[in-house]
Amino acid sequence: MHTIILPYFSEAEIDRYERILDHMLSMEAPKCEFEFLLSASPRTEPSDRLMQSASRIASARHLHCPTQVFGYPFGATAMFWDSMREVASDRHGTEGFALWMESDMCPVTADWLDRLDEQWRCSGDVLVMGCEVPDVYHNCQSKFRLYSPFRARPIKKKKWISRHINGGACYRRDLVHQVSHEYQDGIFDVRLGDLLREQGGYSSTPAIAFSTLDRLDKDLRDPDKVLLHGYLQDKDSFLTACITGEAVSPPPPTERRVFFGRFTVRAKAHPSEPMLAAILKAKDPELPALKIVERLPQSRTETATASVSSSNTSLQAKAA
Repeated sequence: MHTIILPYFSEAEIDRYERILDHMLSMEAPKCEFEFLLSASPRTEPSDRLMQSASRIASARHLHCPTQVFGYPFGATAMFWDSMREVASDRHGTEGFALWMESDMCPVTADWLDRLDEQWRCSGDVLVMGCEVPDVYHNCQSKFRLYSPFRARPIKKKKWISRHINGGACYRRDLVHQVSHEYQDGIFDVRLGDLLREQGGYSSTPAIAFSTLDRLDKDLRDPDKVLLHGYLQDKDSFLTACITGEAVSPPPPTERRVFFGRFTVRAKAHPSEPMLAAILKAKDPELPALKIVERLPQSRTETATASVSSSNTSLQAKAA
């Protein structure tokens, strides 16, 4: 049994999930067994209309997250662990995964859940399966000049992002019992990344991937990608493009500034857009295979990468 977790905190989120659920309903029903967990923010009442939409596809249940932590990213982290505690305590046991599916993630193939199910079974004893974010560095100038004030300041490489699995991923159902409280503090995917680098136990798959409106056409044609995450995109436009298969160009976000009594309009970029561009540039070529890092004893800090050739062969054949 798999559990698809839909976390929401506003009516706009519910609207987007209804569109995603309508899209899922138009696809062929998955062969694997699954359910929905509708996780509402402590500040949001559980949505009856979201329950009605989800129940058309599979069994669904509400969770009104109890932890009173708000704001991004720590409010989302609190909702994540509330949801994982709920999944770990239910009657379905530890078989299968819990997919943390945010409202800017959209299935793009009819067999998307069956493909994830097959890859999860091939991954063995892992805690997380999803889109791997690599180590990302950026160049920064030193604050100190050498010898002469006229000499250019030296350029240093600084780590911007540490390698981890992006939060929109598949998690072991009893994850909350597998992770110590030390790693449940802080932003959930970053702290889990710290744990997985030390102890292993994850699977990186090209089936779940970041995408943007600019590269969506290419990603939709990629047979290895089944679930796209439009990180930092206009969410409604991204969903429309995924569902219809047609590129959408949303108007750029703008801000108005007063300059000597006149308004000037400037495009306002999200502060993390350079980070996303660096992630997409730094990622290794995505092969149609799983990269499985086995779980190691806690006393060891090095991870060993294992390729499962037999499972990769079957996955490549199915993708073809």
